[in-house]
Amino acid sequence: MSGFGDTKLIADGWEEVLAVNGSLFYTYDNQHFALGVEKSRGVVNQELEMSCVTDNNEVMAIGMTYDGRLEFAKTKDIVANINNYYGAVTGEFGIMKNGEKAE
Repeated sequence: MSGFGDTKLIADGWEEVLAVNGSLFYTYDNQHFALGVEKSRGVVNQELEMSCVTDNNEVMAIGMTYDGRLEFAKTKDIVANINNYYGAVTGEFGIMKNGEKAE
């Protein structure tokens, strides 16, 4: 994951504990796209209207707020409030909400 850390957060005094690019991807026309929302270091990395995002509206995602909180919600809810998040990623599998599996 070399180069995927966040030097801005480190410079602001945050401690880097983990740097990971945690989405599932597919390749189309020699470009790589995430399945669901992907916002990293304050930048949305693909158009939110793309089918690879909207096809995953009901899938759980994680949004990282600017003050360091994690919020778990469906992709459509994270996307609807995308400006509230410094980072966001759709989980595709293994994400739960209120102790229930979210599909």
